[in-house]
Amino acid sequence: MNQKILSTIVLITAVLIIVFFFNDDDVTKQSIPQQKVDLSSPFLRAHYIDAGQADATLLQIVNEGNVQNVLIDAGDWNRTDVLEYLDEQNISSIDIIAITHAHADHIGQLAKIIEQYSVEEVWMNGETTTSQVFLNALEAIDKYDVGYNEPEIGDTYHIGPLQVDILHTSHEESNSNNNSIAMMMTFEDVKLLFTGDAEKKAEDQMLARNEKLRAHVFQVGHHGSNTSNTPAFYQAVKPQIAIYSAAENNSYGLPNEDVLERITSSGADLYGTAIDGTVIVETDGKRIDVTTERDTGIPVPLLTKACISLNQASIDELQKIVHVGEKMANDIIAARPIRHIDELLTVKGIGDLRLQAMKDQGLICTEGNE
Repeated sequence: MNQKILSTIVLITAVLIIVFFFNDDDVTKQSIPQQKVDLSSPFLRAHYIDAGQADATLLQIVNEGNVQNVLIDAGDWNRTDVLEYLDEQNISSIDIIAITHAHADHIGQLAKIIEQYSVEEVWMNGETTTSQVFLNALEAIDKYDVGYNEPEIGDTYHIGPLQVDILHTSHEESNSNNNSIAMMMTFEDVKLLFTGDAEKKAEDQMLARNEKLRAHVFQVGHHGSNTSNTPAFYQAVKPQIAIYSAAENNSYGLPNEDVLERITSSGADLYGTAIDGTVIVETDGKRIDVTTERDTGIPVPLLTKACISLNQASIDELQKIVHVGEKMANDIIAARPIRHIDELLTVKGIGDLRLQAMKDQGLICTEGNE
């Protein structure tokens, strides 16, 4: 065979292989050892927390050595599992807590989280309820001077390299599920979709607005209920990875069998907290790595705890202490020298409860500290 023809065939074959394996709609999914944590390169780690019959997802955005924390929903009101998980991950501050809607299995531990951690801002959809869990959350937001925001459809936010697009929200529906804030998270080439408990009506509204719903990772709506995840909506999302949050053997019979069949028949990889425990998704914006609690254990925290000296730490370092923002960090510096941690009570905004939370965190040290 002519050498030029042979070379041409080899080249065309190589191009076809590349096109086949690197289709624009897909991102490479593989597993890597979770112990390799490189804070110098931007990446996103999403923790789909095993919160029983509730929702809570922690997003950690790493960029230039900094870690920003975003919590989507806050678990159930009568549990402490989300608090415990945040502590296991050495979380000291949270940039944004986005509550999709006011049901107690989504807003449940918000008040306790605000009491224990330094929270910059809370997002809600604007609906109101007389439930004590909701009222406790509002009181905590006010008491600890947490920022408050009600995103609107079409809003776009940037959290470091993460782009957040608001696809749906409402406060007027009598069915609170259809008020859920729906968010598309974009990290370079990778998209993650969260729709809370949005049901068919809200899904149809998103479809009617011609939203770009295609996502690589989809948190299955409403814990896998068949009142959500309609065939048309799921086809528009068409994820590579689908993750549901539900308790094992829950009384609601979730996730629904028809929904599971819809997911598996589409070819998506299916994970669920009822089976897998907490599910971890990591991406550098090009590939996606998935591990689960019951297979490989929870990845190591992004930041390990270290002593923060009240007398030597910078403003940025002091803000790693629970409840300490930029203003309070400046006030601590103005109060130096601090001989004992209890002297923090002289700093404006620090009372007995906050001081105890700081002690429990175990980060603070100071000359003369007992």
